[in-house]
Amino acid sequence: FLRQFSEARGVTRVEGKIGQVHQHPETGFIEALELADGRRIEGDLFIDCTGFRGLLIEQTLQAGYEDWSHWLPTNRALAVQTKA
Repeated sequence: FLRQFSEARGVTRVEGKIGQVHQHPETGFIEALELADGRRIEGDLFIDCTGFRGLLIEQTLQAGYEDWSHWLPTNRALAVQTKA
């Protein structure tokens, strides 16, 4: 849904394997992603779609895990690749 909504409004979707995450030296905010093929993607908003790996939100920003089990009726997640 978000992909279709965003692309219809001019957002560019870039696919690639993240090689390195560049953070602002003072704030720690993510400034750019360097892809394995050498491309550098700068931006103001990055959406972490790395699944359970959590490359941006957990490995880079170390945001931590917030347990919502007392609000959610399930305690499992299933990662499944779908046709784009």
